Amino acid sequence: MAPIRPHCASPNDLATLVTRFCLVNAFCSARLRGLPSGVHAFTMQDIDMRGMAGVMQEAINLATRNTDYLHVSFDIDSVDPKMAPGTGTAVFGGLTYREAHLALELVADSGRLTSFEMVEVNPILDNYNMTGELASGLIASALGKTIL
Repeated sequence: MAPIRPHCASPNDLATLVTRFCLVNAFCSARLRGLPSGVHAFTMQDIDMRGMAGVMQEAINLATRNTDYLHVSFDIDSVDPKMAPGTGTAVFGGLTYREAHLALELVADSGRLTSFEMVEVNPILDNYNMTGELASGLIASALGKTIL
């Protein structure tokens, strides 16, 4: 068994899928497209053009190229509010049910996931626990469960 390669993350080892509206468009666009910090950002346009599988595979490769550790923080508000209404920042045009599951299935398939967090779920704003159930299913996908 090969030794684990610990590594302190540098900005070049970080990838983010940006799916929500940025409130400060000029600043946000410059930061995301110019990437002066070195963080690799993928937008909804990237997902639309290249597909979730292509974007996620690149993001996983970037995030794990210098380490054996992969941390995923999944913001439920990245999912379209038709599927996830129980969040404080609901913006239409987010990920579909299938895109969200595929992204996390690919994380599981990578075999590199070491930590995971599901954030921005707000039960007070939810409708009949739709978001809570979706969040549970997405966590299961990240841990290796596949949906048909």
